[in-house]
Amino acid sequence: MYGQESNYHIVVNANKDSIPDMKIFVLVVDNMFDTGLTAILDTLDIANELISNRGGGIHFEVTITGVRSSIQTRLGLSVSATLATSLPCPDLVIVPAIADRTPDMLTAALQRPDVVEAQSIVQHWYQSGALVTAACTGTYILAAAGLLDGVRATTTWWLASDFRKRFPSVILDDAQKLVEQEQRVPAGAALAQVDLVLWKVRQYSQEVAQCVSRYILID
Repeated sequence: MYGQESNYHIVVNANKDSIPDMKIFVLVVDNMFDTGLTAILDTLDIANELISNRGGGIHFEVTITGVRSSIQTRLGLSVSATLATSLPCPDLVIVPAIADRTPDMLTAALQRPDVVEAQSIVQHWYQSGALVTAACTGTYILAAAGLLDGVRATTTWWLASDFRKRFPSVILDDAQKLVEQEQRVPAGAALAQVDLVLWKVRQYSQEVAQCVSRYILID
């Protein structure tokens, strides 16, 4: 049961030794949604701990990266980032939500130099073979980069009307929590960051994903 303590790592028994470690870049810009960013990092950290408990190493190699060496979250926390231009192409890119919740705020955000640079970087990584993902308002960055044109996608529910007007080439299905389209995986509102990460952990191990969801009380 969710409310009971348990040695969850005991059930993590699938043999995944042949699966190589995954390089994950969390691409950050100023004014990120604090909970969205930390939810991604915490979920991956718990997954790595569970994998380690069953005798494996760190499977998800996570790097916070950006176009600046330091960013500030919405609530003013300072986050150090490795410059994206100094890094090779990752296996997976995650763009967390930016904390701009209205169409007007998002219009201004998408015109910021750091966000425009982030779009170019994620385009480059996509073209180099990376899987690119985003959650909540982070989907606006993927769409503005043209990476969702002509494919199904989802976004945060209260901005669906604005998203359709702004990105008419995207086939928006905002009823979905997560949409997988080959190299692109957008996810829906707010805490969809967790759904997105659990989707990737589940590909490594159903057991690990189940245990992580129990620790963080997410279905």
